[in-house]
Amino acid sequence: GVNVWFHQGDLGDIIACLPVIRQLGGGELILGNWQGRGARELMTKERFDVIAPLLEKQPYLTKVTHQDDPTNVTHSTVDFRCKTPMRVGESHTLVNWQADHFGLGDVDLSPWLTNITPSEESKSKVIFARTARYQNPNFRVCNLGQYLDRAMFVGLEEEWIAFNVACGRQVPWRKTANLLEVAELIADADLTICNQSCVFWVA
Repeated sequence: GVNVWFHQGDLGDIIACLPVIRQLGGGELILGNWQGRGARELMTKERFDVIAPLLEKQPYLTKVTHQDDPTNVTHSTVDFRCKTPMRVGESHTLVNWQADHFGLGDVDLSPWLTNITPSEESKSKVIFARTARYQNPNFRVCNLGQYLDRAMFVGLEEEWIAFNVACGRQVPWRKTANLLEVAELIADADLTICNQSCVFWVA
């Protein structure tokens, strides 16, 4: 039979689940809400549209759809954070956590985002992303001058404004419509510097 996967989000969790999905045979991926709940945020059509173009490029995903409370699911990640204890250790990531949820031991971490056309626009650039969550006060972006000269910021406008304040200068903001655009920019950049976020998982 065909594998039918269901994921509520977050966007980073979905991307981190992809090597698990690939290793367990791929299939159809449904993104949506379960009993009125998403992950941290509801999986709206707008959020789906941010990640779907990137997912649709992946050869191990036969179909990507947006649906709440699907009934034909064979592999569900609903509440994986509550149902599966997180093992403590530096090498245990969101990939491993979700692999544990499905009883999968070692995960193949070879690049799981493929069919990405590098964007020449980011050639020789350094991609920055910095979300409001998971900021390290000891990591000072103002000390990254050598990289800031070649910076291209991706993310939300309010994140870009906060980043400019933190580094004491204005860096170029590249507005992106979806995570496929982000992946294309990262693919041709020299370096990506970001905190724990969906951009991190794309990188």
